[in-house]
Amino acid sequence: MALLDEHGIDGLTMRRLAQLLDVTPTALYWHVRTKEDVLDLAVDRIFGDVPLPEVTDDWRTAVRTLIRDWRAAMLRH
Repeated sequence: MALLDEHGIDGLTMRRLAQLLDVTPTALYWHVRTKEDVLDLAVDRIFGDVPLPEVTDDWRTAVRTLIRDWRAAMLRH
């Protein structure tokens, strides 16, 4: 996340990520196949940090709250 926040999507390379993690680029490919896989994991992390709204009968408000919170989380990154 720090690498993406600092350099953006275009600045994310497997080589740069490996350097940040102090591993070889080849070692990364044991865990992810492509840069897109890394981006998917980053998005999962962002969405995972957003708490789910409480379950109520007013599901529309809950969905709006969730979408608003997801958007805010994405904008922070």
